[in-house]
Amino acid sequence: MENHIFNEILLKKGSLVLFLSLLFLTQAGTLSAQELEIPHTFTPGTVISSHDMNENFDQVANKVNLLDSEIDNLLITGGVFWTLAGNNIYYNMGGVGVHSALPWFYYFEDDVTDYWYRTGVEGGSFFIEYDNDQTGDFSANTAKRLFIDNNGNVGIGTTVPISAFHVDGDVDITSNHHLYLHQPNDATTGIIWKNRSYAKMSAAILPVDTNSSARQGIGFFTGDDADSTTDAQLRMIIRRNGYIGIGTTSPQGVLDVNGSIYQRGGVLHADYVFESNYQLETIEEHADYMWINKHLAGIPGITHDENGLEIIEVGSYRRGIVEELEKAHIYIDQLNEILKSQQEQIEKTRNENNELKAEIDQIKTALGL
Repeated sequence: MENHIFNEILLKKGSLVLFLSLLFLTQAGTLSAQELEIPHTFTPGTVISSHDMNENFDQVANKVNLLDSEIDNLLITGGVFWTLAGNNIYYNMGGVGVHSALPWFYYFEDDVTDYWYRTGVEGGSFFIEYDNDQTGDFSANTAKRLFIDNNGNVGIGTTVPISAFHVDGDVDITSNHHLYLHQPNDATTGIIWKNRSYAKMSAAILPVDTNSSARQGIGFFTGDDADSTTDAQLRMIIRRNGYIGIGTTSPQGVLDVNGSIYQRGGVLHADYVFESNYQLETIEEHADYMWINKHLAGIPGITHDENGLEIIEVGSYRRGIVEELEKAHIYIDQLNEILKSQQEQIEKTRNENNELKAEIDQIKTALGL
C-alpha cells in the first residue's frame, strides 16, 4: 500500500475555493500529484467546526481510495509535471508511455510555427504521425511506408505522391483476385506509362473501339524515346469483334498486318535439298507419292482441330512450300539436261542426214539421174 502524505492546505488565488495538494509516495519511490477540491474553506486565524473538518477529510479519504487503482499513471519524473487546464490534463514535455517505460505518444504545439503528434508502439517499430503541414504518415521499422500529403494524395514507398494513389514498388495480386479499372461510358480508363520529366504519354494500354455505351476494344500505344513532346501512337488494336490489327485500326480479319512480318526460330528455309547428301526422290517417286497421298511430300497433310477446322503450323507449312518449289527447280534442271542431250542428239542426227542427202545428190549427178 502506498503512503499518503498530506502536504498543505492552499488558498487558490482569486477565489475562496480551497485545494488540497496531495503527494503520493509510490512503491517505486516516485511521486505523483493530484489536486482535490475541499467542500469547506477557511482563512488563517479562523475557527472551523469539527463537522466541517471531518467532511473535508472524508472527501480526501474518498479521493485517495479512488486514486489507488490509478496512481501509477500519473508520474513526476525529472521535475516535469502534469498540468491541469480546466478539464484538460497534459504533459508539457516528452511522451506518454502505457505499460511501458518508452513513451510513444507525443503531442507538441507552440501556437506559432509548429505542431505535430505521433502515436505508436514501444520502441518505435510502428507509429502514426501528423505534422503541421497537414501531412500524415504510417511508419514501420523506422521508415515511412505510407504517406498522405496535404492534397490527399496517398503514397506507398514514396513521400512525394504525384497522384491520388502513387506506389513506388512492386504490386502483387495473388490468388483469384483482380485489378478493376472502372470505366464510365465512352471513357478511356486504362494504364499509362509516363516519364515524370515529360508531359507526353510514353506508352499505354487503353480502351478503344466505342459503341453506344462503352469502349470494348483494347489499344496498345508506344512512343518514340527521342520525342519528349508527342504522345505515344496506337500500334496494335484488338477490336470488340476479336479482330487484331497491327499497323491498322480497321482490321478486316482475325489478324490484319499492315507492314513486313519476320519470323525467327526453327528451320525456315529448305536449302538442304541442294546438299550433296540429300536423298532427292526421282521424278517418278515424287509423282507416285503425290498421287497416292494427295499432297506434296514436303507439305504437311491436312490436320483438323476439335471443331473440325483445318489448322497449320505456319513455319513448317511455308518451309514445305519452299522445299517443294526448290525440288521442282531441281527436277526442271534435270529435265533440261535431258532435253539438252536430246537436242544435241537431234542436231547430230540432222547433220548426218544432211550429209547423206548431199552424198546421194552427188551420186545422182554422177549417174546423170
